[in-house]
Amino acid sequence: MISRAERRRRLDAFDSIVIPHPRMNEVENRILDLIDDTHARIAKDEKRQAQVKGRSLPVDHLWVLPIIGPSGATKSKTISTVIERLLADKSLGDRDVPVLHATIRTSTRNPRALQAQILEAYGDNSSTVLLNARDYSETRVNADIRAIARDRKTSIVVFDEAHNMIINGAEKSTVAMAKSMKSLVNDGIFSIVCVGTNELAQLFAADKELAGRLVDTVDFGAFSIKEREERDYFFNFVGLLEDEMRLKGVIDKEIGLLDTVENRACVYDFASGVIGSVSRIMKTALDRAFANDRGFVKWDDIERSIQARNRASKAGDGVTYYDPFLKGVKRDTLRILAEEEAEMSRRNAAAAS
Repeated sequence: MISRAERRRRLDAFDSIVIPHPRMNEVENRILDLIDDTHARIAKDEKRQAQVKGRSLPVDHLWVLPIIGPSGATKSKTISTVIERLLADKSLGDRDVPVLHATIRTSTRNPRALQAQILEAYGDNSSTVLLNARDYSETRVNADIRAIARDRKTSIVVFDEAHNMIINGAEKSTVAMAKSMKSLVNDGIFSIVCVGTNELAQLFAADKELAGRLVDTVDFGAFSIKEREERDYFFNFVGLLEDEMRLKGVIDKEIGLLDTVENRACVYDFASGVIGSVSRIMKTALDRAFANDRGFVKWDDIERSIQARNRASKAGDGVTYYDPFLKGVKRDTLRILAEEEAEMSRRNAAAAS
């Protein structure tokens, strides 16, 4: 019998599982580089201004780092893990915020709302006043944000779920948001990390000058079944996830996600190579298992979870999963994995002889 308390314990244990994304090191290194570069450029501009006794001078622009991938690619989880690690640095002062994190809401569709979210992320009470102010000036608010950023030693602001700035079919709004971001980096306030889906391309295309501020994108796209290294990354994640579920007492026995070629093909196909999609389906499958007083997941739970997620997608969730139970596993996936299995068997036989 799975009591409500036991269900909660198991789901909390599942949520506690952290498996580093293969690109986590790349994200951390790119952010550290951006912090260094931004800090150096800000210091140079402040030195120039000090030399002219604080008189106004044009400043050098800063940069925008895009981190892009499909929904469920664990972008947000990866970036939050990196930020938490950076902010835990014991050398930081109590008020130092070298990296500020702001999750963009769906209501953030104009420059004023974006500035208010930045102020809110700092814990500045003026964010509420700003939204209702009659004498609003984007330039004046940027000056206020600059003062706070310098006081808190901020080099980077992370806009998570940045694709929420885009309203499909509302080109003027997208252009306004692009120009607002451009002002933040052009005025040398801080560099920006934009985390979101491929829709972000619309934002960067809306202003050529903003596009010119971009540095190389960190791609959180799906892992390709055709590339050995990429499919190894994917299946290594799946194996680690199942192991952790068993070790943490989330499930009483393993599911067998990687036991056969067919099982591996099924998992790859429903997730389309996106590791976060595996976690999403597993969590829904767990809920189904617990609702049926089982401490283990059946393949039937996974099948029904995919179908439930796809019904939710039609209702507006936006994420659709391939259903290998209904459509069968894809021929290319099965062929590639079967060929790999056969090759491994040949090598093992040769080594044994």
